[in-house]
Amino acid sequence: MRAWVLASSAATACVLHGTDSGVCDFRLDPKFSDAANGWTLRDTAAYRQYHLPKCQRYVKYPACVPEMVKVNDTGPERDLWEYAGRIEPDVEHPLGRFWNHTIRNKDAWVFEKTEQIIDERLGNETSGALMARQENHFGEGTCEGKDWEERCKDYPVCAAGTHSGCVGYPIQPRMVMNQDCQKAFEAYFCFINFPRCYWDDTTNEMKSVALCRTACKNFFKACNYDKSLWRCGRTEFFNGNFAERLEDYGRYMRDFFPGQPFRNSFKDRGYRNIHGRCTPGLPDAAAATSPKRAAALALAAAAYLLRQ
Repeated sequence: MRAWVLASSAATACVLHGTDSGVCDFRLDPKFSDAANGWTLRDTAAYRQYHLPKCQRYVKYPACVPEMVKVNDTGPERDLWEYAGRIEPDVEHPLGRFWNHTIRNKDAWVFEKTEQIIDERLGNETSGALMARQENHFGEGTCEGKDWEERCKDYPVCAAGTHSGCVGYPIQPRMVMNQDCQKAFEAYFCFINFPRCYWDDTTNEMKSVALCRTACKNFFKACNYDKSLWRCGRTEFFNGNFAERLEDYGRYMRDFFPGQPFRNSFKDRGYRNIHGRCTPGLPDAAAATSPKRAAALALAAAAYLLRQ
C-alpha cells in the first residue's frame, strides 16, 4: 500500500491536556474542501459518513481526533484509511499496537456506551418492581435534608410529579416518551469525545476547546430537570451556581459533573466569540473534554442521571 495524504491544511496537530495527542481533522467539517488536492464536499460527506456514522449528526466542526491517513485511492471506504500511529508487530507485540485506534471505532464506543446508559435509564423509569416497592434502584424511598418537610410537603414519599430536590421514589420519567432528552444526552457525549479545534494565537498551536455551557443547559432542560439540579455552573461550586451548605443535608451532595469546565459562548458575557471557541460553538447547542477521560465521564453522567 502506498501512503496518500491530503495537504497539511486537512489535519493539524492539536493539544489535548498539554500533549500533542491528536490532530485537528478539518475533513470532519461539512464545509471542508481542498481544490488543490481534488477533495470535494462530496468527499467530505463520504468521509464523515464512514468515520462518524453515529456522531456526525452532532459533530459539525473540525474536531480533535486520532490521525487518519489515506493508504489507497480506490476500493471500499474501509480500505482507504488507517490510523497514522499504528505500530507494526515485533517480538514483544506480535499483533502490533494501536491498529484499532480509529475515529470510527471511537465513534462506535461512544454510541455503545451512550445507548447502554439510555437503556438502563428507560428500564428503571418503567420498572414495575420498583414501582411496587415505591423506591428507586438505589433502595431510596423518602425525601432527604432538614428542609424536606417544606420542600417535599406534597410528596411525603416523593410519590408523584416533578419535584425539586426530592430523592427516592418515583424515578422521574425523563427519557420515557422524551426523544429530546435522549438526543440531548447523545449529543452531549459526542461533543465530549470529539472536542472542537481552534487556533490559539497566543501559543501558535491548535487546541481543543472547552464545552459550551449551552450544551449542558440544553441537556438539563430537555430532560426536564428542575433548575436546582442543573450542574452547568462554576467548577469551584461543583458546577452549581453557589456553594453548598453542609448543614442543609449533613453532607455535601454535589460531585464532579462530566463536561466541565464550561465556557459561556457569548461575547457580551466577557468570553471569546462563539465560533471555534467552545464545543460545538453554535448558539443553543454545545460540549468537550479529553477523550482519555471518556469512560470515567460516561460512568459519572450515568450515576447522576440514574439517581435523579
